[in-house]
Amino acid sequence: MGRNARGDTGRIAGGVQRWRAPGGVEVQVVSGAPAAAWGAADARDMSSARRLDGVHAGVDVVGRPRRHRGRGRRALLRAVLSACVVALVFAGVIGPALPAVAGDGAKDSGDSGGAGGSGGAGAGGLVGPCSMVLEPVELPYPPCFRVDRTITVTCPGGSPPFYSALDINDLGDICGYRLCGAGVRKAVVWPREGGMLQPPFPAGASSSEARAINNGRWATGMVSLPTSGFGGWHGVMWLWNIVTNELLLVPPPLFDGDPGELIQPEDLNDAMDVVGWLIGPSSNDYANYGPYAFRWRGGEFEIFPFVDPLGVERSEGYRTNAHGDIFGTAGYRIGGLPNELAFVDAQGLATLPPYDGWTAMRPAGFADSGAFVAYTSMSGNPGVWIGLLGTRDGYLCELPGIEQPQGTRRISPYAINNAGDVVGYQQYNTGGGQFAMLWRNGVAHRLVRMVIAAPWPATYNGGTPTAISENGQIVIPSSPIYHLVPAPPPPGDLNHDCRVGFQDLLLMLSRWGTAGEGDLNGDGVIDTADLWMLFDHWNP
Repeated sequence: MGRNARGDTGRIAGGVQRWRAPGGVEVQVVSGAPAAAWGAADARDMSSARRLDGVHAGVDVVGRPRRHRGRGRRALLRAVLSACVVALVFAGVIGPALPAVAGDGAKDSGDSGGAGGSGGAGAGGLVGPCSMVLEPVELPYPPCFRVDRTITVTCPGGSPPFYSALDINDLGDICGYRLCGAGVRKAVVWPREGGMLQPPFPAGASSSEARAINNGRWATGMVSLPTSGFGGWHGVMWLWNIVTNELLLVPPPLFDGDPGELIQPEDLNDAMDVVGWLIGPSSNDYANYGPYAFRWRGGEFEIFPFVDPLGVERSEGYRTNAHGDIFGTAGYRIGGLPNELAFVDAQGLATLPPYDGWTAMRPAGFADSGAFVAYTSMSGNPGVWIGLLGTRDGYLCELPGIEQPQGTRRISPYAINNAGDVVGYQQYNTGGGQFAMLWRNGVAHRLVRMVIAAPWPATYNGGTPTAISENGQIVIPSSPIYHLVPAPPPPGDLNHDCRVGFQDLLLMLSRWGTAGEGDLNGDGVIDTADLWMLFDHWNP
């Protein structure tokens, strides 16, 4: 399912990105094309990836979310501005001959991260701009959203809850966990119909989380069960259908005749393929017992013991797609140990080593096309992260940020869907600013500015969106949890920023007396009737 500083990374091996393929063959990617094939029997033609020339690189209009104005104030504003417009028309100041204002049909360029290179991390000589990584979407500018529902999480007795939402499916079901008071984490699902559901775990079950949910309304995660009741299994995988209440408990596989100690599913697809990682009987002996990436398919485990940069078999599965491919790491992503991004698909196994000067590679999202998002931290400065967008075939770029004078400390993507939309957050070096972000066609946008009639105050930055579904629904586990769904732009939004304000007014005036965009009532001419409609939806 779709979940969840300095960046001179292109200096590695003289600007060459190296990928290891089955059999030890290396693929060298230079300037957006491989210098070596996977092998004669499995040649890769990378020339089909095309630059998205002419992709709209517009960005958000600077503004702030506000509550919808009262009709009395709108009426007064409409009357005053209408009078001004009429006076300007008679004076010949506006009309068909007036040149279009800057940014006509596009977002204002004063708040952009650009189409390639990070706002604080620099372009860094990576393999092409982000616009080369993905196929273009139908519209170059991002969609608008509306808040479909807010979820207020409470606990019995009024104790403060600690919770998170980790995944969302195309139906709008959201899964995650809740912790009340001094208790333990409990897996929960907030179904689209409302309310909150919990899996029917057996007596004695303790800590649990719901990590992913598919469109068949099956959720998965791990639950801790008593050792005495489950033959030494500490962490057990579960799958639960929220409609039928059917619960499956799946223990770890045997290691040399002994049951494993822990199994942590991370993701599942609609075909019921589950991927994650597991640990054998001795959790402290990583050299012999993992963690190992696994795929559970048709009731059977497949284990993938990649060799990590330290020469040890140690791996994690983290995301899957509709094909059941695995996106994870060779190496343990927790604890600051060096690791590599790893892939398992029909082509076999491959890894992408970390960049020079960067350490932990953290997988975040994986699409059916093989496109992925991840983030990595810097050796000696683990608090600085850069976000990466790339493909299984080796194209890679840094996700840009919104440029700010104080610079960027972190860009952290959390999920990508098959449309190529990426959600995550950007954090600045100073001032504590952390902003919810959406990237489309390699362009960064502040998510809160794309929400129509948002219910939050102007100071709200959007928290951390953790998941995006294939049909574009987004979950933000803030307080409360916000469930966003795509929405058509409001009438009068001529510059595509999901607001109706002065830039839209200027665009309408620049087209006065003509037909086309701005003719809101469809009568063939832009006139005062369209102007009044624009004022009716005024929400800068």
